[in-house]
Amino acid sequence: YLGDHRNVLVSREKELSYFGNEERYPNHSWYENQFRAPHGRRRKTILAVGEFTPTYCFSPCVERIYDFNPAIKLIMMVRNPIDRAVSQYHMYVRTGQEHRPIREAIMSDDADAPHVSYAYLKRGLYHEQIALLHSFFSADQILVQRLEDLAQAPRQVMHDITDFLGIEPMDMSQFKPHNAGTYSTIDERLRRELREYYAPHNALLHVQ
Repeated sequence: YLGDHRNVLVSREKELSYFGNEERYPNHSWYENQFRAPHGRRRKTILAVGEFTPTYCFSPCVERIYDFNPAIKLIMMVRNPIDRAVSQYHMYVRTGQEHRPIREAIMSDDADAPHVSYAYLKRGLYHEQIALLHSFFSADQILVQRLEDLAQAPRQVMHDITDFLGIEPMDMSQFKPHNAGTYSTIDERLRRELREYYAPHNALLHVQ
């Protein structure tokens, strides 16, 4: 949605994954080249520049982001970790990156994952990711929002985001959910196991 804001410039590619890509990092010139304003858009109107990569909340990405720009502002969008893991699984099935049954894939040891992007469980441990962000950046540089809130109260969530970035509010009267994929529900046994796994981790979100 921020890409539709007249004062915001986002990268041409949605998930650059630059700070976690060992082949590209630290080629800052390549990274900065991803944010060229399109023809017809006056650069002086651009007040915020950014991109969207969900795995930037892990090491070594956080440290590299800090080295790149210690004054940067970070927005972290979280969702129910069970729904997040299931959504990730079905996305990887669609793209041909996952062939295992859903329970085997999600409940497998994340330590065996070739990259954090494949770590179904670890990516839902938000308290660890938020703590890592706070170890490098001040509280006024970090905004955490819930995807469920964006779906239910888009105007308020986007107002909080634009206020955080210091830009004018967006018109959300024509709001339509992005990336709203549909997939079959998981069996109750797997959902119960995931609830039990995430319960102590979710509890830590309220004490940070």
